Amino acid sequence: MAGSDISTDLALLFQRNGQRLRNTIDQISVAHGLVGGLRDYAVLTTLEEQKPKTQSELGELVGLDKTTLMAQLDRLEREGFVERKLDPANRRVRTPVLTPKGKKLQRTITVARRKAVDDIPGMTASELQTLRALLIKLDAACEEAGMKIVGSCV
Repeated sequence: MAGSDISTDLALLFQRNGQRLRNTIDQISVAHGLVGGLRDYAVLTTLEEQKPKTQSELGELVGLDKTTLMAQLDRLEREGFVERKLDPANRRVRTPVLTPKGKKLQRTITVARRKAVDDIPGMTASELQTLRALLIKLDAACEEAGMKIVGSCV
C-alpha cells in the first residue's frame, strides 16, 4: 500500500493495526496451546497483572460480555489454566485466579509475543516506546471521557 493511500482516520488506523497485532498474537497463543488465541491470552494476562476480584471485573477489564467470558473461563478452567475460588465473605462471588500451569503458560506466551511485536521492522525501539506511552495516555483519556469498552470486542 502506497504511503498516500493510508488513511489518517485514527479509528481506521487502530482497527487495521489492531487486526494485524491480534492475528500475530492469536497465532502465537494457539501455537502454545491456547485455543482461544488473543482472548485467552488477554484473560490470563489480566488475571496475572491486574488480579481482578470478580468475574464481572475481569470481563470489564478485558472487554468481554458475561456470556462470552463465562464460556471462556469454563474452558480455561477445564484446561487447568484458571481456577475460580469462592469468596468466603460472599459465596455468590467467584474470584478467577491463574493456576501455576496458567502462570507458566502466560509467561511463555508473553516472551514469545514480545519477540514478535516489540521489534517491528521500520520502527525504532524509541518510537515503539513513545507509541506505547501515547496509547496508555489515550486509554486513560478515553476512560475519563466515559468511552467504555462494551461487548466482546477482543
